[in-house]
Amino acid sequence: MEPINISCPQCETRLEIPPNRSRVICPRCGSPYETRDLETAGRFEGKPWSAGFEPEEVITTRLSELDEMIEELQSEIEALRGRELSAPLQIGCSFFSLFIAVTVVLAASMLLGRSYFGSLIFYVCLALVICLGLARLRRKLRTRVPADKIRKERVELEKTLSELLGERSRVQGLRASLISHDEAE
Repeated sequence: MEPINISCPQCETRLEIPPNRSRVICPRCGSPYETRDLETAGRFEGKPWSAGFEPEEVITTRLSELDEMIEELQSEIEALRGRELSAPLQIGCSFFSLFIAVTVVLAASMLLGRSYFGSLIFYVCLALVICLGLARLRRKLRTRVPADKIRKERVELEKTLSELLGERSRVQGLRASLISHDEAE
């Protein structure tokens, strides 16, 4: 199943709800809702579920959602960081494999090729190995994503992550004030 896209009735923010969720909290205004009463048109017909639940439960649900989003973003950032760092390494490995292949052809021709086949075979094999190696390098260079694009995407995700961490600390502050308010009563 695909996620359900609806608008928050309070602030009209687009919400993307995973199909296995029965409750959602709007990230913009913080309004909690039950999602089981959705129309197929994507308009929200449910009722706020905060009326039937304790504020602690609403805050706990929001914190768990934020923790999931933060964990997903951190794994995406790590994957992008790995891709960003591995691109030059892959090019270097391709150059090194070309160097090794040329060295093997040189060593084989020094030991066997000249006495059995002559120098023409040596030059043909050397040219073939170099052409194949350069074709492989060209293919790698053509298919790789520019590092700037990966870096830009990673920076955007890190910005979103910092916003989520700020939201998480805000919700934790709400939880702490709720607990201190309950203790004062």
